[in-house]
Amino acid sequence: MILKMQNVECKMRNCGAQRPSAARSAGNIHSPFCILHSAFSLVEVVIAVGIFSFVIVAVMGTMSVALSSTRDSEMKLSAAHTSAVIIGTLKANPTNITDTNFTISSVTSLATLTGTKNSPTNVFVDRQGRYVGSDKTATNAAFRLAWKLTKDTTLTNLVFCNIELAWPPGAPTNSVSSHRVATSILLP
Repeated sequence: MILKMQNVECKMRNCGAQRPSAARSAGNIHSPFCILHSAFSLVEVVIAVGIFSFVIVAVMGTMSVALSSTRDSEMKLSAAHTSAVIIGTLKANPTNITDTNFTISSVTSLATLTGTKNSPTNVFVDRQGRYVGSDKTATNAAFRLAWKLTKDTTLTNLVFCNIELAWPPGAPTNSVSSHRVATSILLP
């Protein structure tokens, strides 16, 4: 028995591996020197690649949804900031609105406003609330702006202001996202 094990050990040193059939013929079925070489079959490799591909496609699909959600959240935040800038400008100096970059340029003073004043059909603004043009392809147009100013008939020093910012600016009205703000401005 010792001779047979030395023979198997010797064969392993010379050729690097012992076949299971040689170990069995030598009588060493459970020999510690017997190394079994195994490999994956082609079917196993194809199944593994298929599963890996399926997982990668699922992860990529999830990433596109996450990026879309992030972009939409960014635009909502930007629209909220832009509407705050517009309302802040109106509240800061309601009796003298003369800034040419300001979006409600057809109204020079909220104090002289009578009844209701609506925005023109196409007013496009950038992310800072500045007027960029009346064409949807205007440079830096981030939002389409619609506004409505209504002076209260009972309280003469109160103006109601409704602002809507819609994006993307060039999209049809039925396929846009929007941010609406309603506030009141107390005149001095």
